[in-house]
Amino acid sequence: MILLLEFDNNRTGHGIGDTQIIRLFQAQPKCPRVRSRFARKSLAVRERLAAVDPVNAGRQIDPVVILYKLAQLGDDARAHLQRALTILRQLDAEGRLPGHYKDMIAEFERMVASGGRT
Repeated sequence: MILLLEFDNNRTGHGIGDTQIIRLFQAQPKCPRVRSRFARKSLAVRERLAAVDPVNAGRQIDPVVILYKLAQLGDDARAHLQRALTILRQLDAEGRLPGHYKDMIAEFERMVASGGRT
């Protein structure tokens, strides 16, 4: 059984902060299947939060973290990296991508071009 905790990370509303999700992710057993399942459940939560708060750029970026983790696990890596890249590009085109995330676009493009290797 996988327990997914939700709490605020110095943001308005409720959600899971990057630091907390990474700690929870690392606390999972080393079994790739379990870690992948946990990450997919985390992604579903983050996507729901992004859907209910579409103007919050932070909420829109949140799924990128989990998509990257799924790619690291080899769980359809290229597809997950492409989805993350699409989110980053869309936010950038809308002028809503925070500056410190702009460098990630080139890095995700490189990973997608390499066939999904992180």
